Amino acid sequence: MDAKKWRNLIVAIAIFVLGWILPGMGTITKEGMFALGAMISLVFAMATGVDAWFVLLAIFAFAFNKNLSVTVDLFPGIFGNYILWFIVLCFWYVSAVAKTGFLDFFTSKLLKLKIATKGYYWLMATLCATAFIATGLTQASIAVLSVMLGVLRKLQKEFDMKLNNPWVIATGFGVCMCVEFGALLMPFNNVFFMYAGFLSSTYGWINNTNAVAYTLQQLISAVVFIAATILVTKYLIRPKLDAAKLGSTVLVDGDVKIKFDKAMGAVIATIIILVVIVGIPSLVPATSIVNKIATRFNITGAFAIGCIILSLVKNSKGERCMDFLKIASGSTNWTMLFYIGAIIYVGNFISEPDAGIIAQIATWCRPIQNLSPILLISALGILAAILTNATNNMVVALMLAPIGYSVLGMDSPMATVFTVTLICCSIPGCALPSGSTMGAVLHTQNDMFTTGKLIKYGYPLAIVFAIGQCIGFIVTRNFY
Repeated sequence: MDAKKWRNLIVAIAIFVLGWILPGMGTITKEGMFALGAMISLVFAMATGVDAWFVLLAIFAFAFNKNLSVTVDLFPGIFGNYILWFIVLCFWYVSAVAKTGFLDFFTSKLLKLKIATKGYYWLMATLCATAFIATGLTQASIAVLSVMLGVLRKLQKEFDMKLNNPWVIATGFGVCMCVEFGALLMPFNNVFFMYAGFLSSTYGWINNTNAVAYTLQQLISAVVFIAATILVTKYLIRPKLDAAKLGSTVLVDGDVKIKFDKAMGAVIATIIILVVIVGIPSLVPATSIVNKIATRFNITGAFAIGCIILSLVKNSKGERCMDFLKIASGSTNWTMLFYIGAIIYVGNFISEPDAGIIAQIATWCRPIQNLSPILLISALGILAAILTNATNNMVVALMLAPIGYSVLGMDSPMATVFTVTLICCSIPGCALPSGSTMGAVLHTQNDMFTTGKLIKYGYPLAIVFAIGQCIGFIVTRNFY
C-alpha cells in the first residue's frame, strides 16, 4: 500500500460512508442513497486499483445495514451470479486460444492477400479488417493488437516514415479501434456480457437479445468505421505518401509457414459450438428441441465446453492449451472478479422502486422525453465515445444508461437496442491512456507516435467509431 493506494482507499470508504449517512433527496430514499453510495464506492475502488479486501469490507457493511444474511443472501448472491462465472470461463477460453497458435496462422493468411499492395489505403483497409476479423474469431484482443502494431512498426521502417507520420497514426488508431470492434463482434464475448451485466443488474436485464441482429449491427458498424476512417485520413488528414515504396513491401515473411494442426482445429470446433448455442435460439422456434438444448447450456455452458475441448489438445510446442489448475492459481484476476460480483449484487438494489433512483432520473430527464429514440440513442452514443476517452468505460456506461432508460422506458424494445449501442460506444477509449487497456497499449508505442498526436487524431476517430455504431443500430433496430 503506497500513498496513492491509501488515498484511493480513503476516498472509497468516504463515498461509502457518505451514502450511508446522507438523507434522501427528491424521490430518492435514504435506502436508495445508501445503495447508490455503495455502488459508486465499489466502482471507484475497482477503477483505481484498491485491493480486494475492500470488497469484503464494503459488502459486510452493506449486509449489516440491509439486515442481510452473509451465508444465505450475500455470498450466494455475489459469487453465484452466472455473469461472473461467464467472465471467468471466457477469460480462460481466450487464454487457451492464444496458446493454440490459431491467431498467428489466421493473421498470416490475411496479411498475405495481394490487395494490400494496391495502395496505401488498401493497405490500411487490410490491416484494419485483419484486426477486426482476427479479434472477432479469437477474442484475444491484446494479442491481436500486439501483432498488428508489430506489423505497423515494420511498415514505418520500410517506408522510412518519421515519428508522428499522419498515415501511421491514423492506421494505428484504425487498427486499435477495429480490435475493439472485433472484441464486440460476437454476442458471446466477455466485453459485452460484463458491461451488460453491470447495466442489467442496476437498471434491468436485456431480455432476449437477438444474437443475429447484434452481430449484424457490429459487422455493419465495423465496415462503416473502416470506410469512414480511410476517407477521413485521405481527404481531411491528407498524409504525404510515396507510392513507389509500397510495391516491394512484404507484410509477412514468405519463408515462415505455420501449419494448421489439431489444436487450431479444436478452436474452430469451439467457435462453431459458441455460435450455435448463442445464435440458434434467435433462428428456431422456442418450442424446438434445438432451442431447448441451446437454452439449457446457455453462454456460460458453451464456454465451459470450449475450455474442456481445449484442455484435451496440445499446441505445436507440445504444451497443453488449457491447464485449469495453473490458470486458476496463476493468471486469473480474482480481485477484479470480486469487484464485478459485488457491483452486480449491489446494483440490484438501485433499480428497486423503494430506492426511488429511477423515478428521480426520469424527473430530471423530462425535458428530453419528446426526442426521437433514434436521435436520443445517437446523441448518447457519441457522448459516450467522447467521455470514455477520458475516464473509465464502465463509469460512462453507468452514468448515461439511466438517462436512456428513463426516457425510453425499461420495457421498451428500444431499450435493448440502446443498451447494446451504449455498451459498444463506451468501449473505444484510445485517445488517452486512461480510457481503456487498448488505449494504454497504444500510448506505449513511443517510437511511432506521441501522446499529443494521439489525442489530436483520437477524438475525431472515436466519434467516427460511435457514428458507425449508430448507423449499425439504425439499420438493425427492427430486427431486435
